[in-house]
Amino acid sequence: MTSSQDTGREQTVRPAGKLPVFKTTFAACGFLFRNWRGFAMTALVPVLLSLALDLWSREWTETSNFANFVVSLVHLVPETLFSVAWYQFYLAGPARAVPAWFPSWTSRHWRFLGYALALNFLIFAMIDGPWWYWNDAIVFVIALATIVVMLYITMRFSLIFPAISIDQVYGLARSWRLTTGNGWRIFFACWLIIIPVIILVILIEFNTFLGMGIYFYSLFPSMGLGVGGIRFLWGLSLAKEFILVLVGYGVIGICVVVTSIAYQFCTALQPPATGAGPEA
Repeated sequence: MTSSQDTGREQTVRPAGKLPVFKTTFAACGFLFRNWRGFAMTALVPVLLSLALDLWSREWTETSNFANFVVSLVHLVPETLFSVAWYQFYLAGPARAVPAWFPSWTSRHWRFLGYALALNFLIFAMIDGPWWYWNDAIVFVIALATIVVMLYITMRFSLIFPAISIDQVYGLARSWRLTTGNGWRIFFACWLIIIPVIILVILIEFNTFLGMGIYFYSLFPSMGLGVGGIRFLWGLSLAKEFILVLVGYGVIGICVVVTSIAYQFCTALQPPATGAGPEA
């Protein structure tokens, strides 16, 4: 359990200045790549749980928007397990917050999950809402703008998560106050990595199905799938799902470090000796 003494002393006055967007994103990416072993240990169980959930629910999520919405909320459970541990890993430092292969669920995780559900419920509702299927450009633009605003609001409240993870004082109003002047900067620091990953996911999906088509067309033109084809299809599908889940957790890991850097910046929390926070 990481205590407030392990992570430094938090000041009550927000430091002057603006959070550097590009430096923050690059520092977050660098921290994850330098500590890939810690990331692997921290993410192993949550990734497997998310993968199992995706495979189990695939039949329903492909045919029902409501099922997809519910599964998205359930995904917050393993993501909470990972995020709390990764927040501690960054804010306390790798030397103090040693990751565990099988982390335990505590009251800290319940608090984290409760706020995550509250902040993500409306976003998931907007993303999976029926208005995306209406043939009305104005409604589509309004829905898209609403999602951007809600994501910005989520960024303003995001400092509550590192605070909960390391047992510091937390609150939505306090997070909103601390992020004054840096809300959009935290937003863009996260989306600098999210947008390229969205493009990568689209390419993975496209190339996977393209490769499947070429494979079966060249090897099974008149025989059908056969046992070998079915095994290949199953293996390729499983590999694709695993890669997508792993990439998703990589994005979460980077965003966790971004909000951790923002938390240190906005609260003047003393970073650990191995921290990767950028200079203002």
